Parts: sequence; C-alpha cells; structure tokens
Amino acid sequence: MQITINKDKVLNTSVDHIISKVNKAYHERVKKITGEHYRFLTYMSWQFTNANFLDLGTRGGMSAICLADNPSNNVVSVDITDQYRKDYPSDFSSYKNIEFVIDKAQNLSSSFFDNFDIVLIDIDHIGKSEKTILEN
Repeated sequence: MQITINKDKVLNTSVDHIISKVNKAYHERVKKITGEHYRFLTYMSWQFTNANFLDLGTRGGMSAICLADNPSNNVVSVDITDQYRKDYPSDFSSYKNIEFVIDKAQNLSSSFFDNFDIVLIDIDHIGKSEKTILEN
C-alpha cells in the first residue's frame, strides 16, 4: 500500500477535538515541542481503514489518541510505565480502540510485532532503544 502525504492537508488537520480529551497540564507541557506531530498522526489515522497501529512510548497517551481518531483502526500503546497517564490523566473513555500495555518493548515477543500495519517508535530518542527494538 502506498500513501501520499499531502502537507497542506496535514497542516489543516484539526486536533481541537483531541486536545479537549487530553489533560490540560500535560498538553501545556508538550505543546511547544509537538507542533504538527499530532496533526500528522491524526491525518495518518484517516489514511487507513481497519488498520492496527503500534505506538511504542505512550507517555501521556496523546499519540495513541491521535492514531485512534479513526474508530475503524486499533491502537496498542506500549510504555515501560503508566506514571505519565497517572500524573496527567486524560479522557480515554471515547476511545474503545486503544489498548495500553505496560512493559518494555524489548520484553515483547517478536511475534507480538507481526500484527501491526504501522509502528510508531516514540521512545527515548537517543537511538539505543530504537536499535534494540528494530534488531529484535
């Protein structure tokens, strides 16, 4: 499957309905560094139908919410801790298509990764964990 990404459509993708579900303090903390990231993920959710997304690095869960914006898709979001979701609780009640898993990605069996159409690696950003996951 080939997807053409339309920059203008990405930039015009509204995330207001998503931001309204996210913990306000968490959003204030991350909004300066995330910019179009959440617009892009929301746009991508609508480029697929009945897809399975894997979000490695849940943190506050905003990427998972964006990927789950299209209710036909399923999102599994993995993080080593749920502390951010406890410290900054967001409203996930309308997103029945998100499953949260608390574990290290390195601990998951290689067959776990076989069922996903798209994998978003959004973890420590220094390359060490990403390399370990990709080599698994």
